[in-house]
Amino acid sequence: MAAVEVATVSPSSGPSAGGNTVTLSVATLSDPAQSFIQGSTAVTLESAATCSTSLTAAPSFPLVAPAAVTVVSATKLAFTVPSGATTTGGISAANDYNVCAYSAPGAVPGASTAAWTLIGKAEAGGGTYHVGATPTITGITPRAAGTQGGGTLIISGTGLDSSGTWSLGGTTVTPTVNGAFTLATVAIPAHAAGGPFALVHTKSEGGTATYPAAFTYAAGLNVTPNTASNTRTRTDVSVTGTNFSSINFTTSTGKTPDDANGHVYLVKGNYDPAKTGLVKANPQTTECLNVMPISDSELLCSLYLAGGGYSMSTARTVSATVTGTTLTAALGAFGPADVGMLVTGPTTITAGTFITSIIDPTKVMLSKAPTAAIATATNIVLSPSRTFADATLTASSTALTSGGTAAFAASDVGRPISGTGIPAGTTISAVGSATGATLSQAATASASGTYVIGAAPLIEVPTGVYTVTVVNSGAVDAQNTPAYQRSVINSGSTFTVAEF
Repeated sequence: MAAVEVATVSPSSGPSAGGNTVTLSVATLSDPAQSFIQGSTAVTLESAATCSTSLTAAPSFPLVAPAAVTVVSATKLAFTVPSGATTTGGISAANDYNVCAYSAPGAVPGASTAAWTLIGKAEAGGGTYHVGATPTITGITPRAAGTQGGGTLIISGTGLDSSGTWSLGGTTVTPTVNGAFTLATVAIPAHAAGGPFALVHTKSEGGTATYPAAFTYAAGLNVTPNTASNTRTRTDVSVTGTNFSSINFTTSTGKTPDDANGHVYLVKGNYDPAKTGLVKANPQTTECLNVMPISDSELLCSLYLAGGGYSMSTARTVSATVTGTTLTAALGAFGPADVGMLVTGPTTITAGTFITSIIDPTKVMLSKAPTAAIATATNIVLSPSRTFADATLTASSTALTSGGTAAFAASDVGRPISGTGIPAGTTISAVGSATGATLSQAATASASGTYVIGAAPLIEVPTGVYTVTVVNSGAVDAQNTPAYQRSVINSGSTFTVAEF
């Protein structure tokens, strides 16, 4: 028996739906008896380790009969991959097929007394034909973003692949696909406003998945009025845009301005929630309070430019428990005005403890953990000023140093401070660490003793040009969550704070 010619198949892969054209070629014909002949050469795809040397009956995998094979030359033929030669599932070696050419005396094996004889083969040693799973796209999140792009698009489906091409609204994107080929993540590109646009994935081995009406790019905001005075207590504004109905604004009361719900912010420059230290890289200056969406494209809210709508709380008692540095009240009680409030009560609470941040309306973070957890509801007193007794001053210097009990925090900036050697009217102008702060006026003498940090004043929003920004999450590092949305900066989103 003559040697079987080793052939190559091109392309070497294709979609599971079949229907694509493939060629089988032999580089050098060593035996004229192995020539491809029109009308008497057939092809099969087989999943066995090697092609069968002869066929006397139809194989289990579909065959391409001589009438459906186009012989280009004695060493090259072409055929259409039958759909029955494919399998379902992910991409794996199990979907690699030998391509086997036979000298076929009949339309099908067994139709004549002579067996079909193998004359050319493309096998594992020389290159098989790979059948890929046809991709499907079953869902995407989020469904909209601003025209500047940003954030991450999460795509679910089957047979997804980082090869081939991906496009969103005609813009090419590059995904990261998980090992199960069921989840892809894509950085949302910038795009002109419009949509909803289609998401299209075409695999390099063939097969296309299209998710129609997948994604909308929203234009910017329009704010009315777009200017107000910082001497005015309250300014109501109307904001028009898109997709407001899908955002939860119920916590936009000023009590939790950095929670994971929707917020309308006044920002100096481009809002950036990326975590830098413990805070946002470029946070909001203030929050537009009590947001009320009146349609999917318009909302109303109130700016308190004369001081953010609140000053430091007055003294009061709350019933609460404390675990670690987390204080939990029985009822909603806390807001931004409580940051810096002195905490006293049970002897287990360390002297000088104060509220450093608001977690939610029932929880706050303390500067120090009590010496023992307070497991049952206990009356705890909140006071607007706190006292510490381990500070030192140097004459003519603005540096104030504490041994640790002061526990200075960013919330102390702007608050009045009094004690020996501190001129009247002095405030804390900066905080460098928990043990060091800068005074607005230099000390009149070197001194040490007991010092009092008073209530925070009502601080107006500085004059200047700001950007009104709508987000569906105000949390630090929210940009890393798949569904994050943020409005774009445009001429209509600018807002001017003036002195008039």
